[in-house]
Amino acid sequence: MYQIRHAELYPPEKEMAKYDMLKKIKQDSGLVIVEASIVFPVTFIVILFLLYTGNVYLQKCKVESLTTQIAIMGAACCIDPMLDEMESGTIPDYDDIDIRLYRYLISSEMDDVEDELEETLEKAVKNMSTGLFSGMTPVSVAAEVGFHNGFLYSTFSADVSYKITIPIRLLGQSEQTLINLSSHAEVSATDSVEFILNVNMVEDYVERFEFTNNIKTKITDAISKAKEWVAE
Repeated sequence: MYQIRHAELYPPEKEMAKYDMLKKIKQDSGLVIVEASIVFPVTFIVILFLLYTGNVYLQKCKVESLTTQIAIMGAACCIDPMLDEMESGTIPDYDDIDIRLYRYLISSEMDDVEDELEETLEKAVKNMSTGLFSGMTPVSVAAEVGFHNGFLYSTFSADVSYKITIPIRLLGQSEQTLINLSSHAEVSATDSVEFILNVNMVEDYVERFEFTNNIKTKITDAISKAKEWVAE
């Protein structure tokens, strides 16, 4: 009775199928190990590279923010040269007041502001943190800011170029990967009040020029008539 029940529960076909499956697993175990030894490291390197690339873009966003802040600060200083004194809360002496009347006519009037903000931007980028991973601080930083005077329309721009190192080597690389990046920001630095004053100045010069021409014409006519009268 026991043998019949055992045969019913475990028929020979199932025993053979189980045996074949175990045999196949034993035969394929070496192939699985070889595939895993190739796929797992490659997958790990790709995932790690993607994480590092994400950190590069995080650093780029920080630099973009710093560049925009410097451009806005420079435009504000060009519109109002007394901005620093006003924000400090102190009342400057009469001799220290410098409103730079000709800053929209002579671009060199803002050279000191450009030099200061350029140094500030370069230091800020160099002193950035490494982000999520170590060894990814921006290097080879070069900043350039400038006030662009168009008389009718002026802007203040900030540019910075830098490099970020990805601290891993891909297959076949002898050196670490360096990514060249740059950021640019440009902000309007046009003062509407100054624009109106410049337009009024031009109108005054035109009116004076016309008035001078009219006087010159009248004098010439008077001299001609006097010569004709003398000749008669």
